[in-house]
Amino acid sequence: MKRVLILTYYWPPSGGPGVQRWLKFVKYLPHFGYEPIVLTVDPQKATYPVLDKSLLIEIPENLRIYHTSTREPYGLYKKLFRKKQVPYSGFANETGNGPINAVSRFIRGNLFVPDARIGWNRYAISRAIELIEKCQIETFITTSPPHSTQLAGVEIKNIFPQIRWIADLRDPWTDIYYYDKMLHLPWVKKKDLRYEKKVLEKADVIITVSDFLQNLFTEKFNDVAAKDKIKVITNGFDPDDFKDIKSVRNTDSFTVTYVGTIADNYNLNGFIKAWNMLKLRLAKNYIYNLQAVFHPNGRKS
Repeated sequence: MKRVLILTYYWPPSGGPGVQRWLKFVKYLPHFGYEPIVLTVDPQKATYPVLDKSLLIEIPENLRIYHTSTREPYGLYKKLFRKKQVPYSGFANETGNGPINAVSRFIRGNLFVPDARIGWNRYAISRAIELIEKCQIETFITTSPPHSTQLAGVEIKNIFPQIRWIADLRDPWTDIYYYDKMLHLPWVKKKDLRYEKKVLEKADVIITVSDFLQNLFTEKFNDVAAKDKIKVITNGFDPDDFKDIKSVRNTDSFTVTYVGTIADNYNLNGFIKAWNMLKLRLAKNYIYNLQAVFHPNGRKS
């Protein structure tokens, strides 16, 4: 069985969809002939926006997991700005546009590029080198956010150019919807763009979660042939999580579910337009059915 090393900052007890994505991947990779080995941060030293300890019970028994230390600014950040939690993606847990919030975003956007978890990289790279040599790793994977983990991938690839590097980018990088809120200085933004481009160019394979993101990252390539290395593996569901749940279909109603983040600057015009069209169609069908039932020459439907 081939071994694959997975570098992921977010891992149980951290919560969130990114955690579940790779938690499920490591469960099913052995079915395809790969033994996953996880390298992550020590949860006692990590700064997670969200905790979900229920995910701990889903970690496969025989999975090898290695933890490292980290050095991050968020302890000081919480003290300086009197915050109880670190920021969520998109600052969903931060309210107001006052000077304190602006200063905190400016500091995070310009002193920690591409993000404040970059302090994990030195520890992750050092341990990854050990594991690659010890476990005879042929493939390693970096998954982000945090996108700083991808820079660890660049360094590891430089040291082991013969090893296959797969970069999993679950979110946009410099095109993320809250990017402008980071108040980057012009030269910092250029630096971040260079980081992103370097990852896209050096990775052997790039995985992302949707056709939209595939197109977004593809547009950043000048080499047409290189675009073929961007693949889509969408987020999905684990059938085992639902095997004991009986589904009941209610034909009288339906539910539209969106699973993800909706920020105040999201453009929802397409959804609203589609919803209005659907309501109109449903109303027409309802009137047609009433006519079919009550019209003297009509048929019951």
